[in-house]
Amino acid sequence: MAHPHLFRKIATCATAGFALVAGAAWAYDWYTRKKFNSSALAYEMNRYYGSFPRRSAQEEAAWFDEERGKERPNKGLPELAMKLGLATVFDDGSDVSSETYGLTTYCFKPSNFTSTIAPHTTILYIHGGAYVKGFNGYNTTFLTCLAHKFGVTVLAPDYDTAPYGDALTASRQITALYKQYRSSHPYERVILMGDSAGAGLALGLALQWAKEHNDYATSSQQTRIPVPEGIIVISPWVDTTLENPEISQLTFDDPYLRPELLRVDAHEWAGGLSQKDYRISPIYGNLESLSDSPVTVIMGSNEIFYPDVALFVDKLRNSRVEVKFHVAEAMTHDYALLPIPESRESFRWIKEAIERATSR
Repeated sequence: MAHPHLFRKIATCATAGFALVAGAAWAYDWYTRKKFNSSALAYEMNRYYGSFPRRSAQEEAAWFDEERGKERPNKGLPELAMKLGLATVFDDGSDVSSETYGLTTYCFKPSNFTSTIAPHTTILYIHGGAYVKGFNGYNTTFLTCLAHKFGVTVLAPDYDTAPYGDALTASRQITALYKQYRSSHPYERVILMGDSAGAGLALGLALQWAKEHNDYATSSQQTRIPVPEGIIVISPWVDTTLENPEISQLTFDDPYLRPELLRVDAHEWAGGLSQKDYRISPIYGNLESLSDSPVTVIMGSNEIFYPDVALFVDKLRNSRVEVKFHVAEAMTHDYALLPIPESRESFRWIKEAIERATSR
Protein backbone atom coordinates (compact mmCIF):
# COMPACT_ATOMS: atom_id res chain seq x y z
CA MET A 1 0.00 0.00 0.00
CA ALA A 2 1.34 3.42 -0.98
CA HIS A 3 2.45 5.68 1.83
CA PRO A 4 0.03 8.62 2.48
CA HIS A 5 2.95 11.04 2.24
CA LEU A 6 3.39 9.98 -1.39
CA PHE A 7 -0.18 11.00 -2.22
CA ARG A 8 0.37 14.37 -0.58
CA LYS A 9 3.55 14.92 -2.60
CA ILE A 10 1.77 14.00 -5.84
CA ALA A 11 -1.12 16.33 -4.99
CA THR A 12 1.29 19.14 -4.11
CA CYS A 13 3.23 18.71 -7.37
CA ALA A 14 0.02 18.60 -9.41
CA THR A 15 -1.29 21.76 -7.72
CA ALA A 16 2.02 23.54 -8.27
CA GLY A 17 2.06 22.47 -11.92
CA PHE A 18 -1.49 23.68 -12.46
CA ALA A 19 -0.70 27.00 -10.77
CA LEU A 20 2.38 27.40 -12.97
CA VAL A 21 0.43 26.76 -16.17
CA ALA A 22 -2.43 29.01 -15.07
CA GLY A 23 0.02 31.75 -14.16
CA ALA A 24 1.79 31.49 -17.51
CA ALA A 25 -1.56 31.63 -19.34
CA TRP A 26 -2.61 34.68 -17.32
CA ALA A 27 0.72 36.39 -18.02
CA TYR A 28 0.47 35.71 -21.76
CA ASP A 29 -3.11 36.97 -21.83
CA TRP A 30 -2.01 40.13 -20.00
CA TYR A 31 0.81 40.58 -22.54
CA THR A 32 -1.42 40.22 -25.63
CA ARG A 33 -4.02 42.57 -24.17
CA LYS A 34 -1.36 45.21 -23.50
CA LYS A 35 0.51 44.84 -26.78
CA PHE A 36 -2.24 43.82 -29.25
CA ASN A 37 -5.40 44.92 -27.42
CA SER A 38 -6.88 41.42 -27.63
CA SER A 39 -7.08 38.33 -25.48
CA ALA A 40 -4.48 35.61 -25.94
CA LEU A 41 -7.13 33.30 -27.40
CA ALA A 42 -8.24 35.87 -29.98
CA TYR A 43 -4.63 36.68 -30.86
CA GLU A 44 -3.69 33.03 -31.34
CA MET A 45 -6.80 32.31 -33.42
CA ASN A 46 -5.91 35.21 -35.72
CA ARG A 47 -2.36 33.91 -36.05
CA TYR A 48 -3.64 30.41 -36.76
CA TYR A 49 -6.08 31.40 -39.49
CA GLY A 50 -3.68 33.96 -40.89
CA SER A 51 -1.17 31.17 -41.53
CA PHE A 52 -3.54 29.31 -43.87
CA PRO A 53 -2.51 29.39 -47.55
CA ARG A 54 -4.93 31.31 -49.77
CA ARG A 55 -5.82 30.72 -53.39
CA SER A 56 -4.87 33.45 -55.80
CA ALA A 57 -7.60 35.31 -57.68
CA GLN A 58 -6.69 33.33 -60.81
CA GLU A 59 -6.95 30.02 -58.93
CA GLU A 60 -10.32 31.07 -57.50
CA ALA A 61 -11.65 31.90 -60.97
CA ALA A 62 -10.34 28.58 -62.31
CA TRP A 63 -12.09 26.73 -59.47
CA PHE A 64 -15.37 28.43 -60.38
CA ASP A 65 -14.95 27.36 -64.01
CA GLU A 66 -14.34 23.78 -62.90
CA GLU A 67 -17.27 23.60 -60.47
CA ARG A 68 -19.89 25.59 -62.36
CA GLY A 69 -22.87 23.44 -63.29
CA LYS A 70 -22.11 20.72 -60.74
CA GLU A 71 -24.11 19.73 -57.67
CA ARG A 72 -22.97 21.53 -54.52
CA PRO A 73 -20.99 19.21 -52.22
CA ASN A 74 -21.02 19.37 -48.41
CA LYS A 75 -24.57 20.60 -48.10
CA GLY A 76 -26.23 21.16 -44.76
CA LEU A 77 -25.01 21.49 -41.21
CA PRO A 78 -21.89 19.69 -39.97
CA GLU A 79 -22.75 16.01 -39.48
CA LEU A 80 -21.96 16.13 -35.76
CA ALA A 81 -24.51 18.92 -35.23
CA MET A 82 -27.31 16.75 -36.60
CA LYS A 83 -26.16 13.72 -34.60
CA LEU A 84 -26.23 15.80 -31.42
CA GLY A 85 -29.72 17.03 -32.24
CA LEU A 86 -28.73 20.70 -32.24
CA ALA A 87 -31.19 21.40 -35.05
CA THR A 88 -33.95 19.84 -37.09
CA VAL A 89 -34.96 20.29 -40.70
CA PHE A 90 -37.76 22.84 -40.89
CA ASP A 91 -40.80 21.65 -42.84
CA ASP A 92 -42.06 24.61 -44.83
CA GLY A 93 -44.71 22.50 -46.57
CA SER A 94 -43.16 23.09 -49.99
CA ASP A 95 -43.49 20.84 -53.03
CA VAL A 96 -41.94 20.85 -56.50
CA SER A 97 -44.10 23.83 -57.49
CA SER A 98 -42.99 25.96 -54.54
CA GLU A 99 -40.39 28.73 -54.73
CA THR A 100 -38.67 27.18 -51.70
CA TYR A 101 -38.32 23.77 -53.35
CA GLY A 102 -34.70 22.66 -53.08
CA LEU A 103 -33.97 25.00 -50.16
CA THR A 104 -33.28 23.17 -46.90
CA THR A 105 -33.88 25.25 -43.78
CA TYR A 106 -32.67 24.26 -40.33
CA CYS A 107 -34.53 25.07 -37.13
CA PHE A 108 -32.78 25.69 -33.82
CA LYS A 109 -35.00 25.77 -30.75
CA PRO A 110 -34.28 26.25 -27.04
CA SER A 111 -34.84 23.40 -24.62
CA ASN A 112 -37.77 25.43 -23.27
CA PHE A 113 -39.33 28.81 -23.92
CA THR A 114 -39.98 29.71 -20.28
CA SER A 115 -36.86 31.89 -20.03
CA THR A 116 -37.31 33.65 -23.36
CA ILE A 117 -36.43 37.34 -23.54
CA ALA A 118 -38.92 37.84 -26.39
CA PRO A 119 -41.99 35.57 -26.62
CA HIS A 120 -43.23 34.59 -30.07
CA THR A 121 -40.02 35.69 -31.76
CA THR A 122 -38.11 34.01 -34.57
CA ILE A 123 -34.69 34.92 -35.93
CA LEU A 124 -34.25 34.30 -39.66
CA TYR A 125 -30.48 33.88 -39.93
CA ILE A 126 -28.51 34.09 -43.19
CA HIS A 127 -25.06 32.54 -42.79
CA GLY A 128 -21.89 34.04 -44.23
CA GLY A 129 -18.95 32.55 -46.07
CA ALA A 130 -18.04 35.00 -48.86
CA TYR A 131 -20.98 33.58 -50.87
CA VAL A 132 -18.91 30.45 -51.55
CA LYS A 133 -19.02 28.54 -48.24
CA GLY A 134 -21.83 26.91 -46.31
CA PHE A 135 -22.37 26.19 -42.64
CA ASN A 136 -19.38 25.50 -40.41
CA GLY A 137 -18.82 24.60 -36.78
CA TYR A 138 -18.59 28.22 -35.63
CA ASN A 139 -21.87 29.50 -37.05
CA THR A 140 -23.66 26.27 -36.07
CA THR A 141 -22.51 26.68 -32.46
CA PHE A 142 -23.43 30.36 -32.59
CA LEU A 143 -26.98 29.62 -33.78
CA THR A 144 -27.38 27.03 -31.03
CA CYS A 145 -26.29 29.63 -28.47
CA LEU A 146 -28.74 32.20 -29.88
CA ALA A 147 -31.67 29.83 -29.49
CA HIS A 148 -30.82 28.61 -25.99
CA LYS A 149 -29.46 31.85 -24.54
CA PHE A 150 -32.40 34.03 -25.61
CA GLY A 151 -35.19 31.45 -25.79
CA VAL A 152 -36.09 32.13 -29.43
CA THR A 153 -36.55 30.04 -32.55
CA VAL A 154 -33.81 30.37 -35.18
CA LEU A 155 -34.39 29.47 -38.83
CA ALA A 156 -31.28 29.14 -41.00
CA PRO A 157 -31.71 28.47 -44.74
CA ASP A 158 -28.95 26.50 -46.47
CA TYR A 159 -28.93 28.47 -49.73
CA ASP A 160 -26.75 27.39 -52.65
CA THR A 161 -23.52 29.37 -52.72
CA ALA A 162 -21.46 30.25 -55.80
CA PRO A 163 -20.84 28.76 -58.28
CA TYR A 164 -23.74 26.36 -57.58
CA GLY A 165 -26.20 29.19 -56.98
CA ASP A 166 -26.43 32.95 -57.35
CA ALA A 167 -27.86 36.04 -55.70
CA LEU A 168 -31.19 36.08 -57.52
CA THR A 169 -31.94 32.41 -56.82
CA ALA A 170 -31.07 32.71 -53.13
CA SER A 171 -33.10 35.92 -52.79
CA ARG A 172 -36.12 34.34 -54.45
CA GLN A 173 -36.00 31.21 -52.29
CA ILE A 174 -35.43 33.02 -48.98
CA THR A 175 -38.15 35.55 -49.82
CA ALA A 176 -40.58 32.70 -50.46
CA LEU A 177 -39.56 31.09 -47.15
CA TYR A 178 -40.08 34.40 -45.32
CA LYS A 179 -43.51 34.98 -46.85
CA GLN A 180 -44.62 31.42 -46.13
CA TYR A 181 -43.44 31.60 -42.52
CA ARG A 182 -45.11 34.95 -41.85
CA SER A 183 -48.31 33.69 -43.40
CA SER A 184 -48.36 30.50 -41.32
CA HIS A 185 -47.20 32.28 -38.13
CA PRO A 186 -49.15 35.57 -38.22
CA TYR A 187 -48.49 36.40 -34.55
CA GLU A 188 -44.77 35.63 -34.64
CA ARG A 189 -42.28 38.50 -34.72
CA VAL A 190 -39.36 37.97 -37.09
CA ILE A 191 -35.89 39.47 -36.76
CA LEU A 192 -33.63 39.26 -39.81
CA MET A 193 -30.03 38.48 -38.96
CA GLY A 194 -26.83 37.44 -40.70
CA ASP A 195 -23.06 37.56 -40.67
CA SER A 196 -20.49 38.61 -43.26
CA ALA A 197 -21.77 37.92 -46.79
CA GLY A 198 -24.97 36.58 -45.23
CA ALA A 199 -25.41 39.94 -43.49
CA GLY A 200 -25.07 41.67 -46.85
CA LEU A 201 -27.65 39.31 -48.32
CA ALA A 202 -29.94 39.93 -45.33
CA LEU A 203 -29.74 43.71 -45.82
CA GLY A 204 -30.43 43.31 -49.53
CA LEU A 205 -33.48 41.18 -48.70
CA ALA A 206 -34.68 43.74 -46.15
CA LEU A 207 -34.46 46.48 -48.80
CA GLN A 208 -36.28 44.29 -51.30
CA TRP A 209 -39.06 43.43 -48.83
CA ALA A 210 -39.42 47.06 -47.76
CA LYS A 211 -39.77 48.09 -51.40
CA GLU A 212 -42.43 45.45 -51.98
CA HIS A 213 -44.15 46.45 -48.74
CA ASN A 214 -44.26 50.11 -49.78
CA ASP A 215 -45.30 49.29 -53.36
CA TYR A 216 -48.45 47.73 -51.92
CA ALA A 217 -49.13 50.58 -49.52
CA THR A 218 -52.65 50.99 -50.86
CA SER A 219 -53.41 47.28 -50.71
CA SER A 220 -55.09 45.47 -47.84
CA GLN A 221 -52.89 44.46 -44.91
CA GLN A 222 -53.36 40.78 -45.77
CA THR A 223 -51.62 41.11 -49.14
CA ARG A 224 -48.64 43.19 -48.02
CA ILE A 225 -45.40 41.52 -47.04
CA PRO A 226 -44.60 42.59 -43.47
CA VAL A 227 -41.13 43.99 -42.89
CA PRO A 228 -38.90 42.41 -40.21
CA GLU A 229 -39.36 43.74 -36.70
CA GLY A 230 -35.61 44.26 -36.52
CA ILE A 231 -32.33 43.68 -38.36
CA ILE A 232 -29.08 42.50 -36.74
CA VAL A 233 -25.95 42.20 -38.87
CA ILE A 234 -22.48 41.04 -37.86
CA SER A 235 -19.47 42.14 -39.93
CA PRO A 236 -21.68 42.86 -42.97
CA TRP A 237 -20.35 42.94 -46.52
CA VAL A 238 -22.26 46.00 -47.74
CA ASP A 239 -20.31 46.91 -50.91
CA THR A 240 -19.07 44.07 -53.10
CA THR A 241 -17.08 46.46 -55.32
CA LEU A 242 -14.53 46.94 -52.50
CA GLU A 243 -13.46 50.19 -54.16
CA ASN A 244 -12.97 52.13 -50.93
CA PRO A 245 -9.28 53.20 -50.82
CA GLU A 246 -9.23 52.88 -47.02
CA ILE A 247 -9.56 49.09 -47.32
CA SER A 248 -5.88 48.75 -48.24
CA GLN A 249 -4.90 50.17 -44.84
CA LEU A 250 -6.57 47.23 -43.06
CA THR A 251 -5.49 44.26 -45.18
CA PHE A 252 -2.54 43.55 -42.87
CA ASP A 253 -4.76 43.61 -39.75
CA ASP A 254 -7.45 41.29 -41.13
CA PRO A 255 -6.15 37.69 -41.36
CA TYR A 256 -9.40 36.31 -42.77
CA LEU A 257 -10.30 38.39 -45.82
CA ARG A 258 -8.46 39.17 -49.06
CA PRO A 259 -10.01 41.86 -51.32
CA GLU A 260 -8.71 40.31 -54.55
CA LEU A 261 -10.38 36.97 -53.74
CA LEU A 262 -13.61 38.57 -52.55
CA ARG A 263 -13.98 40.49 -55.81
CA VAL A 264 -13.85 37.22 -57.76
CA ASP A 265 -16.36 35.62 -55.38
CA ALA A 266 -18.73 38.59 -55.61
CA HIS A 267 -18.59 38.63 -59.41
CA GLU A 268 -19.54 34.95 -59.55
CA TRP A 269 -22.31 35.39 -56.97
CA ALA A 270 -23.79 38.41 -58.76
CA GLY A 271 -24.65 36.44 -61.88
CA GLY A 272 -26.19 39.01 -64.18
CA LEU A 273 -26.53 41.71 -61.52
CA SER A 274 -24.41 44.83 -61.36
CA GLN A 275 -21.94 44.94 -58.47
CA LYS A 276 -23.77 48.09 -57.37
CA ASP A 277 -27.19 46.45 -57.31
CA TYR A 278 -28.59 46.91 -53.80
CA ARG A 279 -29.42 43.21 -53.57
CA ILE A 280 -25.72 42.37 -53.35
CA SER A 281 -24.36 45.79 -52.31
CA PRO A 282 -26.98 47.23 -49.95
CA ILE A 283 -25.03 50.45 -49.45
CA TYR A 284 -26.45 51.57 -52.83
CA GLY A 285 -30.08 50.91 -51.87
CA ASN A 286 -32.87 53.23 -50.77
CA LEU A 287 -32.00 53.09 -47.09
CA GLU A 288 -34.92 55.29 -46.05
CA SER A 289 -37.16 52.28 -46.70
CA LEU A 290 -35.64 50.56 -43.63
CA SER A 291 -37.13 53.12 -41.26
CA ASP A 292 -39.62 50.59 -39.86
CA SER A 293 -36.92 48.09 -38.86
CA PRO A 294 -34.32 49.14 -36.25
CA VAL A 295 -30.84 48.07 -37.35
CA THR A 296 -27.99 46.83 -35.15
CA VAL A 297 -24.48 46.50 -36.61
CA ILE A 298 -21.70 44.62 -34.79
CA MET A 299 -18.13 44.36 -36.09
CA GLY A 300 -14.43 44.68 -35.31
CA SER A 301 -12.27 47.70 -36.04
CA ASN A 302 -9.63 45.62 -37.86
CA GLU A 303 -11.91 44.31 -40.60
CA ILE A 304 -11.38 45.33 -44.21
CA PHE A 305 -15.17 45.86 -44.34
CA TYR A 306 -15.00 48.53 -41.63
CA PRO A 307 -14.60 51.62 -43.89
CA ASP A 308 -17.61 50.65 -46.02
CA VAL A 309 -19.73 49.73 -43.01
CA ALA A 310 -18.94 53.06 -41.34
CA LEU A 311 -20.17 54.84 -44.50
CA PHE A 312 -23.23 52.59 -44.58
CA VAL A 313 -24.11 53.44 -40.97
CA ASP A 314 -23.72 57.16 -41.70
CA LYS A 315 -26.11 56.77 -44.64
CA LEU A 316 -28.61 54.96 -42.42
CA ARG A 317 -28.49 57.77 -39.88
CA ASN A 318 -28.86 60.41 -42.58
CA SER A 319 -31.88 58.44 -43.83
CA ARG A 320 -33.38 58.62 -40.32
CA VAL A 321 -33.15 54.89 -39.74
CA GLU A 322 -32.77 53.83 -36.11
CA VAL A 323 -29.33 52.22 -35.96
CA LYS A 324 -26.93 51.05 -33.26
CA PHE A 325 -23.30 50.66 -34.34
CA HIS A 326 -21.09 48.57 -32.05
CA VAL A 327 -17.39 48.35 -32.90
CA ALA A 328 -15.04 46.09 -30.92
CA GLU A 329 -11.56 47.58 -30.84
CA ALA A 330 -8.80 45.52 -32.51
CA MET A 331 -11.21 42.68 -33.38
CA THR A 332 -11.26 41.02 -36.78
CA HIS A 333 -13.92 39.68 -39.10
CA ASP A 334 -16.86 37.77 -37.58
CA TYR A 335 -15.22 37.85 -34.15
CA ALA A 336 -18.68 37.74 -32.53
CA LEU A 337 -19.12 34.13 -33.71
CA LEU A 338 -15.83 32.93 -32.25
CA PRO A 339 -15.32 31.28 -28.83
CA ILE A 340 -13.22 34.13 -27.46
CA PRO A 341 -13.72 36.40 -24.42
CA GLU A 342 -14.37 39.45 -26.61
CA SER A 343 -17.48 37.88 -28.15
CA ARG A 344 -19.34 37.91 -24.81
CA GLU A 345 -20.17 41.59 -25.14
CA SER A 346 -21.65 41.00 -28.59
CA PHE A 347 -24.28 38.74 -27.01
CA ARG A 348 -25.30 41.62 -24.76
CA TRP A 349 -25.68 43.85 -27.82
CA ILE A 350 -27.72 41.17 -29.59
CA LYS A 351 -29.95 40.80 -26.53
CA GLU A 352 -30.56 44.56 -26.46
CA ALA A 353 -31.33 44.52 -30.19
CA ILE A 354 -33.88 41.72 -29.82
CA GLU A 355 -35.57 43.46 -26.90
CA ARG A 356 -35.64 46.78 -28.76
CA ALA A 357 -37.11 45.21 -31.90
CA THR A 358 -39.82 43.28 -30.06
CA SER A 359 -40.90 46.07 -27.73
CA ARG A 360 -42.06 48.42 -30.47
